[in-house]
Amino acid sequence: MSKEYFSNEMLYLPALRSSKPYSRDLQKQLFLMLQHCRSMQQLSQLHAKLVVNGFFYKNVLITKLLSCCIASGNISYASLVFNQVLEPNTTLCNQMIRASFRSDVPGRSLYIYNRMRSKGGREDTQPNSYTYAFLLAACTKAGPNFLTQGEQLHCRVISGGFGSSIYVQTNLINMYSGTSSDGISKSHMIFKEIVNPNIISCNSMLAGFLRSGNVLLANQFFHDMPAKDKVSWTTMIAGYAKTGMSDQALKCFSQMRTHIKPDQVTMIAVLTACANWGDLELGRLMHGYSCQILHGQKCLVNLNNALIHMYVKCGAIDDAFQVFTQMSQKNTASWTTMIAGLAKHGCGNEALDLFQRMQENDVENEKPDWLTFIAVLCACSYLGMVDKGLFYFEQMITNHRIIPRMEHYCCIVDMLSRAGHLNQALEMIKKMPMEPNFAIWGALLGGCWIHKDVKLAAQIIDKLMEHEPDKVAGHLISVSNIYAAAMKRGVSQEFREMMLEMSIRKPTASSLIYMQGELTRNFQPYKDEVTSEWPGSYCDTKQSCCYPTAGKPKADFGIHGLWPNYADGSYPSNCDSGNAYDASQIGDLIGSLRSKWPSLACPSGDGSTFWRHEWEKHGTCSESVLDQHAYFQASLRLKSQINLLQVLQDAGIRPDGGFYSIRGISSAIRAGIGFEPGVECNVDEAGNRQLYQVYVCVDATGKRLIDCPVLPASKCSSRVEFPPF
Repeated sequence: MSKEYFSNEMLYLPALRSSKPYSRDLQKQLFLMLQHCRSMQQLSQLHAKLVVNGFFYKNVLITKLLSCCIASGNISYASLVFNQVLEPNTTLCNQMIRASFRSDVPGRSLYIYNRMRSKGGREDTQPNSYTYAFLLAACTKAGPNFLTQGEQLHCRVISGGFGSSIYVQTNLINMYSGTSSDGISKSHMIFKEIVNPNIISCNSMLAGFLRSGNVLLANQFFHDMPAKDKVSWTTMIAGYAKTGMSDQALKCFSQMRTHIKPDQVTMIAVLTACANWGDLELGRLMHGYSCQILHGQKCLVNLNNALIHMYVKCGAIDDAFQVFTQMSQKNTASWTTMIAGLAKHGCGNEALDLFQRMQENDVENEKPDWLTFIAVLCACSYLGMVDKGLFYFEQMITNHRIIPRMEHYCCIVDMLSRAGHLNQALEMIKKMPMEPNFAIWGALLGGCWIHKDVKLAAQIIDKLMEHEPDKVAGHLISVSNIYAAAMKRGVSQEFREMMLEMSIRKPTASSLIYMQGELTRNFQPYKDEVTSEWPGSYCDTKQSCCYPTAGKPKADFGIHGLWPNYADGSYPSNCDSGNAYDASQIGDLIGSLRSKWPSLACPSGDGSTFWRHEWEKHGTCSESVLDQHAYFQASLRLKSQINLLQVLQDAGIRPDGGFYSIRGISSAIRAGIGFEPGVECNVDEAGNRQLYQVYVCVDATGKRLIDCPVLPASKCSSRVEFPPF
């Protein structure tokens, strides 16, 4: 910057002395100096010069002054300047409306608009298409509460003749899809009215589909788009990641790289997908790729935050902390993500130490917010530091002026309940300024479970049943478990029967499984393994077989289970202890299960014990893809699809007690279903090897047969017995 304009932050204006007040030369000099303004101190001096020299009525200079204020982020100063202008024109008003919608109070844009309209019929103060575009964007940002105002603006857009403006139409698409539950249909209707939609309007429509949760429509729209840019690809990747379809997000990213080079914003979406998938190896690969695309650019703070989040979700807390410590610039989200990550990984003391550093740092955009305190309170809850947690809760209110939300109260109730202060937790709930939600009661019930307080648990259920009985299923399960743990199994069963009578289903839980090997690297889903069991072999070998209450089933291979498997053939088990078997979720399948899945009816006689075992041991490991109903339904569908007894009988292999070649059995099944099976045998009391179980692999949906990467050890001899049943 040359000295004739600015020197050491102080204004230096020698040229002004030779210029007459109100002269055109002086006006040009002031405009030029506004263009070179680099600080609020300089801006305030120029503002004074405008006033002293009589140029405050010049809209062109005031517009430039406002632009400088807005660029520096000082919206409050810009508002003061704007409010002093007696006759602001449309350009000046648009400048202020745009600044307001980008601020923390976007609703102020409507105040400026109303001021414009109050000026009457002056042509230079009338709203134009840019005015409405900015106002609609403000309504979108302000949220659903401003939908009514947005609809009123829509009417004025039509009456004012601005309905064909692509900028207005695009912002209408954004508004309806972002603030209305049924707005996506309105957005789509507006999009269809655009004569020549550009890439921006197409991207807005794509984002609208994803925002409404309609991934299928978004996917179809994305593929039909005549042209795609980085925003299109990034929007689709982020949409997949947000809806839990991480495999699709990563496939989309792979396709994007063949068409267009990703940027840092794209990598934020990709890292989110890696985090949701829990794939550390892939996450590290994407970290390396992120570094490659920088090419000397400064790394975005949000990209570093995404890296921290990814490493935290993948269990690599040390890697997350390394990224955090190496960040040259941080924001509140950086600190909060790291504090929450430490707390979740059992490093509660380290989380609180980091929070202390954050407070001592005292940087404007790095101060704790309401999310930070949720992470801090969680750390206190995990550590059992009740007094410290209550201290931070009070500090949040008094020192940081943060109004407690439901999530904060939930953390406090959880902390008190875990520590056994159930009465204190109940008192906290009673003092809450809002009605407690199910998460609050769930936290208290968790404490009842830990400390076996069946009396309080029953009181909580009674209260919930009065208000929202249709949502109480999960809590009924919890109370049933508490009574069972207290050896009151009769009462426990009553709660479960209550669920059946009321046709209540427990909400489906979800979990993620870390997948290893080639399937993951190629972004392919894991496989399931459906196992069919010959009941005669099990009974002969174990001598403990009993039949369903309906009687002995017809001889056939029963389904032993649908087991999620890793690529190396190993399988996880008992993946979600909180998602217990729930008979009410499969009520319409019980009849089919009793007739087609009778492998183990003991000891209940109706198969329920076996079904519980299969769901809780194996089904919970696939619950992110198949809920309980879908899991059992898929098993039954596969039973019909893979009729092993018929396949073997067609090959002359019958359950008649005879001995058959194991190679012949495998070949017959392979010829019948088109895929190589895994065959397992048992040994009876006489030492004979008997045909026991057959393994076939299916994809993660449980619908399509695939080749097994690995088959289990057969434990079979060259010839095995096919026992009668």
